[in-house]
Amino acid sequence: MRKLKFIAMDVDGTLVDQDKRIRPFTKETLLKAQEAGYTLILASGRPENGLQSYRKELEMDRYGGLLVAYNGSKVIQVPGDKVLYNQALTHVETIKVLNHLKNFEVTVMIDNGSKMFTENLDGLNVVKEAKNNSLELIRVDDLQAILDGEPNKILTSGKPEYLRSVFDELYAPFRSELNCMFTAPFYVEFTAQNVDKGFALKHVFTDLGYDDHHLIAFGDAENDLSMIRYAGIGVAMGNAVEPLKAIADHVTLSNLEDGIAHALLKYLPELN
Repeated sequence: MRKLKFIAMDVDGTLVDQDKRIRPFTKETLLKAQEAGYTLILASGRPENGLQSYRKELEMDRYGGLLVAYNGSKVIQVPGDKVLYNQALTHVETIKVLNHLKNFEVTVMIDNGSKMFTENLDGLNVVKEAKNNSLELIRVDDLQAILDGEPNKILTSGKPEYLRSVFDELYAPFRSELNCMFTAPFYVEFTAQNVDKGFALKHVFTDLGYDDHHLIAFGDAENDLSMIRYAGIGVAMGNAVEPLKAIADHVTLSNLEDGIAHALLKYLPELN
């Protein structure tokens, strides 16, 4: 096996705890890994803005790294913020999805990188989503009327049991056109066709001259499946959903037990 070079991590439920903080032991281990020559990748459903505080905390501009935002719709190289990959929804696709979503009991959110727009400020987790990603939350009467450019994703929130029951109907008209996935029990997101974390990493790695054998990846949710499959070593957190644990090469401790750090010490013994 080729020597590992990259460490990719989902953020919520993987890198951070329930308070959205990186635990001290995990942070210490990731800084040590960078000192040893490994490159960090933050791979999240979050927009780019929602990754900046962790980028800074982990000193990624000092060591170099990648931000995989919007579930793989956009990849940014740090330092320098060069966009290596960007696959947004088209305006026509966005309108079609927004029209379809009017038939369901979901709250719809679209961001432009700095602001998040919604028609329902009382929707499940709307305020929390904006706050976690440092986005200004703005209520509008009609999302279609304020569309500016092409969004990287359309986020919907709702009650978990309801979203499970209607997921097939949500996705049905777009199965051959777009990607749709759960990113949390209460979130379903639409992105462009073939967009996922694994596809984005494969695309960027090919351009940079690397492949899956250079990557160890960590995740906990269904939107991490493609990344865990792609990675040379795919690690599921102890709190991960069962489908992810089923395909992982290793199941580590939970995000509340420094699962990333313990797995890295197992696979990268020089960090001990």
